[in-house]
Amino acid sequence: MLGINARVEDLREQIAKDINAAHMPACIIDYVLTEILNDVRAKRMSEVQKERRLYREEKKTETVEAGEPAPGEAPAAKEIRRVKVPLEKPQEAEPKEGKEGGS
Repeated sequence: MLGINARVEDLREQIAKDINAAHMPACIIDYVLTEILNDVRAKRMSEVQKERRLYREEKKTETVEAGEPAPGEAPAAKEIRRVKVPLEKPQEAEPKEGKEGGS
């Protein structure tokens, strides 16, 4: 199998050969190539979005198995146990024995 560089050059040469064989004015070739380029870009973006979705699903599966939240997700709420603590009445201050009597 040819390497990527050779295949890219073969594609480029084939496109140029097909354009020349079409005997169309440059304005028509420009229109056709623009449409093709727009289709290729849309396909590329679709593939990127698909790869990202699959990556997020894989990460989510990995983190669920590990019990951790996926990147960008909030951690799962932990159960909070409420404990009743009896409130004690404050002890009344005992009278202090001080100096009694006058001067």
